[in-house]
Amino acid sequence: MLSSERQAFIAEYINSRGAVGVDEIATKFGVSRMTVRRDLKALEDSGMIVRVRGGAMLRSGVTRDIPYLSKASSLPEEKAMIAEAALALISEGDAIILDAGSTTFALAKRLHAFRDLTVVTNDLKIAAELADSRGIRVICTGGEVQRSVYNMMGPVAERMIGSLHVDAAFIGCDAIDPESGVMTRNINKVPVKRAMIRAGSKRVVLADHSKFGVRVFAQICAIDELSAVVTDDKTDAAVIQAIEDLGVRVVRPGHTACPDPPGNEAR
Repeated sequence: MLSSERQAFIAEYINSRGAVGVDEIATKFGVSRMTVRRDLKALEDSGMIVRVRGGAMLRSGVTRDIPYLSKASSLPEEKAMIAEAALALISEGDAIILDAGSTTFALAKRLHAFRDLTVVTNDLKIAAELADSRGIRVICTGGEVQRSVYNMMGPVAERMIGSLHVDAAFIGCDAIDPESGVMTRNINKVPVKRAMIRAGSKRVVLADHSKFGVRVFAQICAIDELSAVVTDDKTDAAVIQAIEDLGVRVVRPGHTACPDPPGNEAR
């Protein structure tokens, strides 16, 4: 595992727990204490955490995001699997929303073959990726740009999204749990993500296996508000079954997407 990828995982681990010890991190990731200390110093230098005696904790509370470059280096193969599987939920002529994030960016990179598609996004990188595609109309939400994450949020973005109705909204998250729902560590993102969910006939969360069974600070929505969850082939079967028991289909590589379950139409 590359040091940047391991550091991204460590940052996620600290974010999900608030504070952790060096020994706990070393055991969790199978590395030496010295390696952990180097990783924690790098994360502290980036402004993400504060080192304390014997471990580390969040620097600025529960609203801090992991920088985009760290997210992008984490689980690239799984994100590619998710993006390929999610294509089955998009048809020519659709209008869709792509939430900000590295997994939705992986999906955006696979949209260039479409000849008639409208994409609304609050992600500057997604907008730039699709801007020159002849068959894709790109609409940015506007709003305040978040440094190092490249997303747009705030009242301007909320109002713009709130005026729309789209065929599908693809949402990112930091954690997903059958009981606690879909979650983000940054409570300031919740209104925009909620607006996206309300705007979509299909409401789809993209989440790799590391985000399941984890709980972070703020709930975006309950699981049964979704139409589908798209994940990779490493997600625990018991968690998948628990989500499907709530009437939400789970789309994975090699599994054919099917229509929304009865009773889970757009609200």
